[in-house]
Parts: sequence; structure tokens; C-alpha cells
Amino acid sequence: SINAWAHVGSVARIVEDYGTIDCVQGSSSSSFGSMVVESIYIHPLVTECGGTSCSDEESRARQSLLYKSITGLPLPVWSGSVISAPRDISEFVEAIGEQGLFDLIGSDLAQATRESIVGVLDAIFSVGGVVARVPGLRFAQFRALFNTEEVVDLLQQSPDPMAHWNDVFGGETPVGSSIQFIRPGLVNFDKFGKIVGQIFSFYAGYGSFFDRDGVEAWLQACAVPSVGKTWEEASLLPGSRRFSTCGDELLRMMRAYHRGFERNPDAPNRWNDKIGQYIPAFVSVGVLTGDSVDIWKRAKEQYYTEANFNISFADMGMNFDDFKIGYWGNEEELERVKENLPIFFNESILAEKFVALGEATWRTAFALSPREPGLGSGVYLPSSGVVSIGGWPDRSSTQAVIAFNKSTTTIAVQSQFLPDGPFLQGYLQSPLGFGGTLQDGIDMYAITGSNSSYMRSLIAADAVMCAAYDT
Repeated sequence: SINAWAHVGSVARIVEDYGTIDCVQGSSSSSFGSMVVESIYIHPLVTECGGTSCSDEESRARQSLLYKSITGLPLPVWSGSVISAPRDISEFVEAIGEQGLFDLIGSDLAQATRESIVGVLDAIFSVGGVVARVPGLRFAQFRALFNTEEVVDLLQQSPDPMAHWNDVFGGETPVGSSIQFIRPGLVNFDKFGKIVGQIFSFYAGYGSFFDRDGVEAWLQACAVPSVGKTWEEASLLPGSRRFSTCGDELLRMMRAYHRGFERNPDAPNRWNDKIGQYIPAFVSVGVLTGDSVDIWKRAKEQYYTEANFNISFADMGMNFDDFKIGYWGNEEELERVKENLPIFFNESILAEKFVALGEATWRTAFALSPREPGLGSGVYLPSSGVVSIGGWPDRSSTQAVIAFNKSTTTIAVQSQFLPDGPFLQGYLQSPLGFGGTLQDGIDMYAITGSNSSYMRSLIAADAVMCAAYDT
């Protein structure tokens, strides 16, 4: 299973042991963690304790509790119902497939109208629909997060709707195929990002409806006693109220905060803030540049109009030199990273592929960087003339921080995975689909020896924290 918040739990430990984090880099799911770091950094109650300045011990405890609480936090949805942690999305898709619902509903797609397709999707994802009746699911409402429009557009243009339906809902992708970067995914990351932005606004203390007194009482009661504990343990500690636990109180405050957003939809939302607005922060994403942009556009057009399209970008003439890693952040700070990368990572293939994408909001980062292959298609960015293909290529997510300021202590938070497992093998083979070679994959991502870009970035860090992300 995938635990998208595992990085945040690791950061809680880092804060307890080392102190406040004041510079961060992330990609893919760790872009969420990067925003959490910046949000908690500016939270008014991690520096002010009961009207006076917090001690270093108190500040660390408060920050750590805020971080670790996210790992078990339900996500409020518009109706006030809840979605549990994002790792359950994979459980959701699995459960739907096991029920055979896609086969049943998709049996007459060839004759379906746009309205009837939308109706089917509404029936699946509505509060009273089949999703709510699938045993074991904790999703009361998923409809708003489903990528309906893109999927419907594909099915309407398709010469073989059933083939594309099966492709989107669980079809196997051939190794090296371009399909996973051009077909629509199941998740609407923009809508998901807005919900996450609301939650992280709570962790920044945003909004007139933020319960400052309630959060202060919660932190006073729960922060110091929770040091050294997981959220599962900390949530059971006595809260600030009689017969209340730390977990109960947080959930109550989060629900109240969510209702405040419902009443004030235009209230400040962290997703509208610029990346790095308060501390140096960088979010990375894989990008296609040069002639490869036109190749991607041509492949997407063919995929929408042909049945069983499975041609690789490499077979269409893509050059691996056009495969880059783009970074968002403050423009001056990006320029500093660009100047220092060759110094700290001379002849590193990942450093050589650095592209500054300029300033952007967290909304942009959430809509694009978490798009892992298969979860969402590539997106053309007119402002920079590149195609975003998700944040997965930046495996270590530490180069920018090290290049920005090597004099500080740098800790790399890394996912735990098996050396011979499919996760690593997928990385090693990934350049093949973009006109590269297996040696390119080894030079970028190998975890043996010390010459790959990935290992060099870990060696350059002062410490490495392992997160149980995909075990």
C-alpha cells in the first residue's frame, strides 16, 4: 500500500531531534510534505506559548505534534463527510474492480451518450451510489475528486470506447509505453489540492475562523507528552478537556475549521500562496522540452483517436536530452541553485537536467507534481513551453536544498523499497521510454555504488531518514 503521509511522520521525528526546518524540497507526494513544512513554520503557536515565547523544547514538541497528527487525519470533504488517508485510493480502485462493477456498467459504452456516461460516473461516485455500498470502503463522497471531464472526453472521441474504458480503469501498461503520460487518470488533482490546501491552512493558522484558543489548549495538553510517540499513541493521550483525548480534540477542531471554509469559501487558502513565500522551498517535476513537446502532443492526439495505441515516445523519435527536471520556487533562489549545482554535483545527470520553471503557487504544484505515471496524464504548460509529466523523476529531492545552502544541516527523507523490487526496477528502466538507455537509468537512480545521481545526493546529505512509504 502507499502511505502518502509517511514523509510527514518522518519530519516529525527530525524536528524532535534536530529542531525547526527552514528550507525544503519535495516532489510528487512529498510536495504535500513540503507545503506542510512551510505551513507549520509560520504557525503562530509554535513560537508563542500561552502569550510568551516558546522555549526551544516547547517549540519542537508543538511542531512535531502538528506534523505527526497529519499522518492519521481524515480529510474533510464538502459535505462534511470524510475521506480517510489518500493511501486508501488504491484500496478504493481495487475494491471497485473486485466487485466487477466496471465490466457491468461498461458493457454498453459503445452506444452511450455523453449524458449517460456522466450519469454512470455519478452513480458510482455519489453519496448514495455504489462506492458507498462497497464493503470495507470508508469513502462517503468521492465524486468531487474524480476526473470526470477528461475521462468522458476520451470516451466520446474514442473509436472503441470499451477499449479505452478498460485502459483507464486498470488496464496494464506495456513497459516503455507512452500511454501512462497521455491517458487521463482517475484523480482530479486540482480539486484534491484545494481540499489539502484547506487542511494545511489550519496548520498555518489561517482564517478568522481558526480556533486559536482551542489549538493553544490542545498544544499545551498534548505537545510535550507526545514527544517520542507516534500519532497512534499520541492521539490517545488525555486532551485539554475532561474525558477527551488529543485525537478527539483535533478532529473536532478540524471539522469546525472545515465548516468555517464552507461558510467562507474565499477565505485565505494556503494553495494560493507562492511556493517558497515564507522559507526557501522548491518543488520539482519531470518535464519534456524541445521537439519532445510536439511528440507528446502527437502521441496524445493519436491515443484519443486510435484504439489500442501503445507506441513509445522513443519509437516516435524522442530524444532523452529533452527529458529534464523542472523546479518551482523563488526566482532568485532558483538562480542560486542553478549556479551551485555544478559545484556540488559536477557531472551528475540529474543536476545537468535542471530547468528553472520560475515562481508558482502551491495549487500548481499539487495539480502537477503528484501525478505519478498512470494517475494522471502529462500537462502542457504554455508559460514555459514544456510538458509536465509528474514529480517522480526527482528521486532524492535534496539537490536543490544542498545547492541552495550547503552550510546548513541537510536531512534526506527517503522512501523504503526493496533493492530488487519493481519500484526500483521501474526507475532504472524509465529512460527507455524517453529515448534513453538502461545506462542512463543506472546513472540516475542506481542504489549500489556511489556514482549515480541518487546516491551522490544522499551522500551529500548530513543524514538520511527512511519513511515506510510503499512497503
